[in-house]
Amino acid sequence: MPWDVFVGATKIGRLTERGGDQGEERYHFRPAESFDRYAAAFAGIEIWEVDDDDLDAVIDEIAVDGLFLVADDGSEIVDPDLRINGSDAWIQSNSST
Repeated sequence: MPWDVFVGATKIGRLTERGGDQGEERYHFRPAESFDRYAAAFAGIEIWEVDDDDLDAVIDEIAVDGLFLVADDGSEIVDPDLRINGSDAWIQSNSST
């Protein structure tokens, strides 16, 4: 099932399923024009260790506005543990629905 990816009300891309294993769901990620602003925040936890005020502001925005996946049928996943590396994306299975 494809998912639109939102930070608050801003659509940042679309996920289409590739499959998964070992507690991860793998997807192909197609970014929206707005994604560039958020890209570093989804690269992986190690990026958060960098002292970067602009990145800190983006991470704070995501924390306040929320991250949502919305399917065509209206189903939602709220605050998934989403990682994006280029066109490859994955969700850790510990996310809530």
